[in-house]
Amino acid sequence: MTSEATWEEIVVLGCEGGQIEITGTRTDTGWVFNGVSYSLNLDEDNEEIVDVGGVRGRTNLEQVLPRRWFQLYPIWVHDEFVDWFRQRFEAESKALLQRGWEVFHESAWNSMLNSEQYREDIRENRRWLNER
Repeated sequence: MTSEATWEEIVVLGCEGGQIEITGTRTDTGWVFNGVSYSLNLDEDNEEIVDVGGVRGRTNLEQVLPRRWFQLYPIWVHDEFVDWFRQRFEAESKALLQRGWEVFHESAWNSMLNSEQYREDIRENRRWLNER
């Protein structure tokens, strides 16, 4: 992998006080992924503390996702990974429901994973924001 590798956003997940961004680059042997998490906390004086963590250079997407990624809010999913996330989200949702647990953000995940028009609207909004 060269330093000129093109990194693409694979998935962006949001939660109260932070977000997780997974990027990937194509190589001759497949994808390589990096994950970064950002969280905002307050210290005892109510001053903001930004915490950044990450994982780099993994070839398995599951190695960079948090354990319960499906409980977070989907902000963006790369078109080439929609099926991957759909299959896993459906399996995880079914398992949660069988345990009697709530599936958080189910409608947002369903919109993100099942509607090309929804993803196109998100894509346009992101372009507009990046131009500012």
